[in-house]
Amino acid sequence: MYRYIFCLGNPGKKYAYTRHNIGFLIADSIASVLGKEFVYNEPAHCQVLTYQEDIPVCNHDTPRNRDVSDNPVSSPELTPSKIIIVKPLGFMNNSGDCVAYFLKKKAIHNVSEIVVVTDNFDLDVGILRFRTRGSRSPKHNGIRSISMALQSNEYARLYCGIGNPPVKHAIPDYVLSSWDDEDDMYYQEMCASATKAILSCFLGTVSNLTNVIATHNQNIKKIHARHYDD
Repeated sequence: MYRYIFCLGNPGKKYAYTRHNIGFLIADSIASVLGKEFVYNEPAHCQVLTYQEDIPVCNHDTPRNRDVSDNPVSSPELTPSKIIIVKPLGFMNNSGDCVAYFLKKKAIHNVSEIVVVTDNFDLDVGILRFRTRGSRSPKHNGIRSISMALQSNEYARLYCGIGNPPVKHAIPDYVLSSWDDEDDMYYQEMCASATKAILSCFLGTVSNLTNVIATHNQNIKKIHARHYDD
């Protein structure tokens, strides 16, 4: 299970609603759904939200799709499960400093327990993509910083599509600017679905997460198709 979610972005009002900050927006959406607030962690220079819930786990002889009341001998066990959402505040290109410090402080030795949530301009706006590992030569500066700090690319990523800039040399200006009004719907849907995907994984399995993403992408592609037809 993924227990540590690092949502990337840049701090400050100047960057709050820019394409590069979709990770922060999703983190805030998760906090809103959980009814929790972020707390500043000074040593790691990040904002942290911790949420714990007792998750029912059925005994081996009780199928998950059957009410346990049907079997008076078996009853669900409650297993405490914790999810930690982190917003690094050292700017996107230095994200690895926070992630490495946090993992060391928490004695997290297995990077497969973390998910990094960030933007991706190689994906159409609104599209989500989940990967359990990534390239050894990532184009994304935040991902590159994390991979270098951890000396590993064996961690999961949830990429959020922001679309391609008009010209390649305009990438920095593009990712650090706000999205167009006509794309607002895509960003709202993307935040909502990413939030649902992350929480469904926390409360269930990775297949829950991928199912949410698959359904979301189907809907977004239909909206794109109607837009192009118009």
